[in-house]
Amino acid sequence: MRKNHLNGKEKITKKRIIGFLGAIALVWAIGLFSDPALAALSFGGLVGWYSPNFGEINDYLTHRNTIWDTDWKFEEGMMYGAAVEYEITPNFKLRGEWNGFNAETSDSDGVGWMGYHAEYKLNLNAYTLSGIYTVSPKEALSPYIGIGLGQFMTKFRWDETRSIRGTPVDTSTGSETEGPIGFQALIGIEFGTETLLLWGEARYISAKVEMEDFESLGWVSLLDGRVSGTTIDLGGLFLNVGAIIRF
Repeated sequence: MRKNHLNGKEKITKKRIIGFLGAIALVWAIGLFSDPALAALSFGGLVGWYSPNFGEINDYLTHRNTIWDTDWKFEEGMMYGAAVEYEITPNFKLRGEWNGFNAETSDSDGVGWMGYHAEYKLNLNAYTLSGIYTVSPKEALSPYIGIGLGQFMTKFRWDETRSIRGTPVDTSTGSETEGPIGFQALIGIEFGTETLLLWGEARYISAKVEMEDFESLGWVSLLDGRVSGTTIDLGGLFLNVGAIIRF
């Protein structure tokens, strides 16, 4: 069992290495065609609504809601971040970003002499690099498209307690942090002046994180419904607006 766990970690590490090598290759290749007169860093921020699928973890929580009279479920919400852009040519640029997202769910229920309480928290810090093509950079309004990749650092925490007549008899508490490589596709429209760039954007993110250390209590007994490990699907739509200040 331990060997399988290590093999999983090794696969994640290989994906990270391949992803970062790909990012380095992208920067190097595009840099060959950069115009020194245009190359400059610009800084800004963004905020929007993130709708991840969550996947297996929410499926598990939904099933538990049928056992207990509870409403455990991770939900979509606000995501915010910071951005830095590097203009290569009038049409091409690189955008590096950090984006943060938090979600949590907690609930309790009691059936006769038995009670159950659980809290689950999810924290995401995404570090991405995207190549962006602007269709008509000389126009005040211009559409753009882009693709990118990055590391989606995800921390998952759980705290479960089963009690009998109000006295805790079993608990499962822990946390795990993983950083899978993910990908994203962008499409949007930007409005720019010499000093300020505004955009509205739709982005699809594709990333999944394996939480192998997760240990959930059984529903009624130690074995009934017990789960070890879960997958959190971070894939979903991110609708955002942003602003960049040009120096």
